[in-house]
Amino acid sequence: MTDLPSFEALQLWYIQLLTAARPDLDLKSITTLAANATEVALDYAKAHPYSTTISVISIGLTPVLGSGWMLSPLLRLVGFTPLGPAAGKADSST
Repeated sequence: MTDLPSFEALQLWYIQLLTAARPDLDLKSITTLAANATEVALDYAKAHPYSTTISVISIGLTPVLGSGWMLSPLLRLVGFTPLGPAAGKADSST
């Protein structure tokens, strides 16, 4: 299993996210919120390493599988076309 990201790296990510999402907040509030979010995220990752790993992998695979470039050829092999199942391809009643 890989090591968790450093507190500072994760906190910087939260600061960037909060700055973009809430430009009305001052830097001190953003830094405090980022520190709290970082502590919660790292505590959760330490307490639940398997669910964290599965979540990170699934989030990483979403663009790959969602784009269809990998799944589309597999679906065509079993008889699917862009418009739906091909006639007579997946019929198991005959």
